[in-house]
Amino acid sequence: MKPRRGKEVPCAICKKMVYQKPSELKRDKVAYCSRACHHKGMLKEKPVLTCDHCSKEYAVYPSQLKWNQIREHKKNFCSTQCQNKFYSGDNHPNWIGGSIEHATGYIKDYVDKKYTARHRIFMEELVGRKLSEDEVVHHKNGNKHDNRIENLEIMTRSEHAKHHISEREKDLSTGRLK
Repeated sequence: MKPRRGKEVPCAICKKMVYQKPSELKRDKVAYCSRACHHKGMLKEKPVLTCDHCSKEYAVYPSQLKWNQIREHKKNFCSTQCQNKFYSGDNHPNWIGGSIEHATGYIKDYVDKKYTARHRIFMEELVGRKLSEDEVVHHKNGNKHDNRIENLEIMTRSEHAKHHISEREKDLSTGRLK
């Protein structure tokens, strides 16, 4: 049996002694004792970024770091959940103030993750409590965009219905609504 011409060298990860062939010694090849150590040795040090939403630090691949620098907004997120939370409401690029005109003609504002009629918000602030489901805010002059406090009054749903029925014209001959 021929004597070995290589020599024992320490594993680059765990320092366990490993035999290395002469050709590997010539190429300055890094020695590993196992596949697990080889895998650990192949992993490069990943850059660490800080999430712009939760401030958690997370590692990224160098290619991801380059992509983050190319992007227009240059924000870093540890997960898609953090990204979605960050870009909701006022932070969303398409946000235009949170007010819409509903199909019914009322102006609605985005409050507490839902759209609420502006006249209800004003009246709740005035009375200092949430309005119940049975309470309606009536516009005295009929203009749904006129949300001045002097133009608003609270009524129950039945009072509101009676008020609008009395405003309609009745057929004098039959006594029914036209």
